Amino acid sequence: MVAALLLTGKLTVDSLTLFKEATVVIGLTGRFLTKDDYKKLNDIVQNINDNQEVEIGEILKSINVL
Repeated sequence: MVAALLLTGKLTVDSLTLFKEATVVIGLTGRFLTKDDYKKLNDIVQNINDNQEVEIGEILKSINVL
């Protein structure tokens, strides 16, 4: 779900911290999801599941990312 929120712009990367021991901490900012947001995300996931032969570029275009 985090990936879908990042792709749709509902969640953004606020900070990225790298440590010497190869530890990565990613800070995210966004807003709480509403019922409509969950329905939209479920529709996107269902569309991806139904069209597994479709290229990722077409999926991103369909959710207005590209």
